[in-house]
Amino acid sequence: MGSIIYWGILRFAVVLVGLWVARGYVENYGDWWTFFFFTVMAVVLYPAQLAYRKHFSRVRRIEKNVMCSSCRHYAADEALCTALDQAVTTLHIPCEGFMWEAK
Repeated sequence: MGSIIYWGILRFAVVLVGLWVARGYVENYGDWWTFFFFTVMAVVLYPAQLAYRKHFSRVRRIEKNVMCSSCRHYAADEALCTALDQAVTTLHIPCEGFMWEAK
C-alpha cells in the first residue's frame, strides 16, 4: 500500500516540474490549469487507482485461501500478521500456524 502512495507522490512531482517548465509555452493560463488537471488525472490518479484495485484483489484472494484470515493477529486491509509484522501471502504464512488464535 505504501508503494502506491510513494509512486503517486513521485509521479505528481514529475508532472508538476514538467508542466511548470512548459508553463511558459502556453499562452492562456486557464488552458495550462486544464491541461494540468487532466495530466494529473491521467498520469497520477488513474495508475494509483489501478494499483489499489490490484492490491485489493490480492488481499481478497489471500483472505479466501489462507488460514491467517481467521486469526486475531491478521490485519485484513494490509494482509499483515500484526504479531510478527510480516506480510501474509498465499505461499507464506509468517508463524507457520504456531501463533494462530481464533478471532
